[in-house]
Amino acid sequence: MMAIDWAAFYIPHPAKAEKGGEDAYFFVEDGNFSFAAVFDGVGGWADQGVDPKLWAQAMAHHTREALSDSDNLITIMDQAYQETLETGIEGSCTAIMASHQQDNQLQYANLGDSGLAIYRNGRIFFETAEQTLGFNYPYQLSSDLAEMPEDADRGSIPIKTGDIIVIASDGLWDNLYHVEINKLLSSCVGAQEMAQKLTIAAYQASNDDKRWAPFGQKAVEGLYADRNPHDLDWESETPPLKEWMGGKPDDIPVIVGTVY
Repeated sequence: MMAIDWAAFYIPHPAKAEKGGEDAYFFVEDGNFSFAAVFDGVGGWADQGVDPKLWAQAMAHHTREALSDSDNLITIMDQAYQETLETGIEGSCTAIMASHQQDNQLQYANLGDSGLAIYRNGRIFFETAEQTLGFNYPYQLSSDLAEMPEDADRGSIPIKTGDIIVIASDGLWDNLYHVEINKLLSSCVGAQEMAQKLTIAAYQASNDDKRWAPFGQKAVEGLYADRNPHDLDWESETPPLKEWMGGKPDDIPVIVGTVY
């Protein structure tokens, strides 16, 4: 019989700390069943006078309620989404969910650029793929009816004792590389210490304007991938290493599960 010990830690964006950030998350450990999820409120809504946190919180609340009605993650996500729409709240969020029921399979559903990764024996064993419409423009569940739950990437991953599962918003993945995460995990004992150290390290990296981070690397990769390959005189308008140097300040919720 296999189980997962979950723990979480959260540091909001410095500019949003007073209201507690704009993301929502939770995990459940209930006998033979466990579940974890992160909802990243899309900050652009603030420009329209809408608090992005309200939508993310509503999605988290209705997801927790939906757990009693189904064990299918897409069904759970869809039920939570429909009930959030019915509240009349405006906003949008990305969503990453994972569930486990004693066997050796971890179920996941991911919509957007939050994500889940599994580390095994000091290496990255599995990670979900980002879903984006363009650079820094993720799929999202929205009051404007953008993407839908059925658009989520989903699957089942075999897990074993000793695996470490990390579920987080892009606040983690945009600021720390897997090699950094692995080193931090190997220095910890227990899920709570792991979650706390990862979150703090990502926060420190997000405010470091002298480092090169995954967010900037994705921007540069997109820049060069989109260039005209036949234009041998092509050059970027702004030196990309200067434009994208530094971490990316963001809300940083991290959930860690240790498999035993």
